[in-house]
Amino acid sequence: MSTYPCTMLSFGYCDFSAQSHFQALSRENRYKASWPSHTYQEGLLGSSSSSASRSNSKRMTWSPAAARTESEDMVASCKSKRMAWAAAGSAALSKRTSWLPSSSSSSASPNRYTSPPQAPTKRIPATRETSSNKTNNSNKTSQEPWKEEQAQPQELLAKKIESNVAVQHHVDRCDRGSLHLAGARGTRTPSQHNSYDDRYSSLVWQALYESGSPNIDPGGQFTYPSSSPNPLLYVQVSPRHSIYVSSERTATFIVDAALSYYHGEDYYNSTQVLGTRTTRPFSDLYFDIRVESTDQVLITNNVAVNTTDNVFDFEIGQLLTPQFEAYNVVLSGASSDGNQTFTAATQLFYLPDKLTGSVTKIDNLNGNLLYKNDATNNTFVPFFAFGFYTSYGGYLETSLTNVQAYYDLGYSAIHPIPTFSDNLTTILDYMDELNLMFQYDMRGTYTNLTSVAEQVNAVKDHSSLLAWYTADEPDGNQDALNATTLAYETITEIDKYHPIGLVLNCQNYYFEEYSAGADYLMEDAYPIEINATWSKWGTPCNATYGDCGCDNCVGELQDVSNRIDDIAKYQKYLGEWSKPIWAVPQSFDGEGYWSRNPTVNETWVMNQLALNHGAKSIMLWTFPASDELATANSQQAKALTRSPVLEFITGGQPKPISVAAFEQLDVSYWIVGQQALVSVVNLEYDDTSSAVEIALPFTASSIGSGAWGDVSWELSGNALNVQSLDALATSFVILGL
Repeated sequence: MSTYPCTMLSFGYCDFSAQSHFQALSRENRYKASWPSHTYQEGLLGSSSSSASRSNSKRMTWSPAAARTESEDMVASCKSKRMAWAAAGSAALSKRTSWLPSSSSSSASPNRYTSPPQAPTKRIPATRETSSNKTNNSNKTSQEPWKEEQAQPQELLAKKIESNVAVQHHVDRCDRGSLHLAGARGTRTPSQHNSYDDRYSSLVWQALYESGSPNIDPGGQFTYPSSSPNPLLYVQVSPRHSIYVSSERTATFIVDAALSYYHGEDYYNSTQVLGTRTTRPFSDLYFDIRVESTDQVLITNNVAVNTTDNVFDFEIGQLLTPQFEAYNVVLSGASSDGNQTFTAATQLFYLPDKLTGSVTKIDNLNGNLLYKNDATNNTFVPFFAFGFYTSYGGYLETSLTNVQAYYDLGYSAIHPIPTFSDNLTTILDYMDELNLMFQYDMRGTYTNLTSVAEQVNAVKDHSSLLAWYTADEPDGNQDALNATTLAYETITEIDKYHPIGLVLNCQNYYFEEYSAGADYLMEDAYPIEINATWSKWGTPCNATYGDCGCDNCVGELQDVSNRIDDIAKYQKYLGEWSKPIWAVPQSFDGEGYWSRNPTVNETWVMNQLALNHGAKSIMLWTFPASDELATANSQQAKALTRSPVLEFITGGQPKPISVAAFEQLDVSYWIVGQQALVSVVNLEYDDTSSAVEIALPFTASSIGSGAWGDVSWELSGNALNVQSLDALATSFVILGL
């Protein structure tokens, strides 16, 4: 996956980005970025495209795409300008009076600032102008909604200084020593005015992270809530599933009544015994759940105080009518004497069943996906997505044989990487035939809400559509803070039958704002063979400075699990119902940051480590991968996406087991029914010759065959034992209870 800078971009890095996109085949078909996948300021490069005319058929056809410009032109143009850009940037640094690099053009940009701007500039999608549409810009229609809007290379580079295009690179430069060089503001149509939140999104060049650059804290760090001196009772309610459809007769609510020092209402551990002067502990919360608009009672019950994940079923088909609008639902609770009251609210989606394509929903209890389509006999089944971000251009688009080859490796899901061409419908139709579930990517166009609507309407009825994917590292690209939310709202107005995801690149940069526009969150920490303390640009790497390829990482396998833990922690402190987390492990090298591919064992460790820490899907970057890594991940995909492991990782949440004598062991377990799955990951790069014992926090009665790995575990008493452990060993073992 492309990793973008959180606040820094190099003037001199564009040549590699052009090569990365247009010469992907020479780099093992790895699209680490989509060049040029920028967003432009309207008024400088044109206005947003209008809605496309649609046919009445289920599938739309699209005219052929404009030919791509050769990579050599892009590279040569970039190289010819990089010295001028760098010099101009240095001049701006020293003088602090000229806020834009001077252009070679004799005419100055009419929108150029001559002093620091009073407000940050706004990011507006623009439509590429070609010789055929320049003179008729207001009447043109978008015929290929999945095509990224992009300028021709010479035009793009000539406009770059004037319009402050934030070039998207595939390296991590999160929040490190940025210098904001302010630029020209565009104009907006009335419907777009005030759409985007500009409070912190500068959308200007963010350059010079090389030696001598200023060390500037960019802000955006997560703010933790203040704690209460006394415990609070935090009552929450949520539908178990993100949506229900009319073919389902029963629905479930989850009720939490946790004690917290950060969220909730005042709680006193005392209730009066009715009719007496005596008191007793406040141990149970009595509640009902009602539809706000009608006062219709859905559930009446009680839960123990300081418990979570309490589930209550009700007959949704008898009590509610399917509709596209959400039902606003309120929980009202009280102590037994009625003196302490608590409320919580949520939304319940009970939709008319979808008769074409697929339906995907999230289990809010366990975090996994469920989907249904013709291949499942329109019955919801649990699903674990294991696959790759996969190059569309140069690979998928060239032959259906490549789609078949990917499917034959046993991956359960795929993420085609745009830009897409005019044969996309053919490719997606074939995925429908295979039931190869795909995550649809709008990374280059998600801020153009007209384009988003067109794409959703074109793709939403495919039976292999799993989910929508809007923003690829909006934090690293410093998109407008509400851009992901605006895209989310646009999609859900059209399609409520599929969840929406995005990936975050930065370890701690405006997490709340960017994560608001998604139903699930993805992380892409890439730690293999980086120098985490000193960058190739000649600077140290720390919390506010430097670019070492993985934001705030230490260059160890645990960077993957640490990032997942961070996202989980932020969500906990926000006090909202937690969104599932997906992992995007590393399966590539290069770019001056990662000197080699992960080994097979490192790949297995990163994947299983993510599972141990709660990841609900694995989508690696990037495919085609090396034969070795493609085979290794194929083997693990077959183990995780099928019985018996599938039932555990989709049927519960992992719980950690600490092994004091072996701190480099990462161990978690799942319990489903009368069985437990134990996952053991050895993070040591050396073999362990001494005996290893893992004390279990539950009583096991028997040990079954290993579900993954070559470790010969034995059950002795209430502990797992093995006489030695190979370096970077991974294993699953199933135990009877």
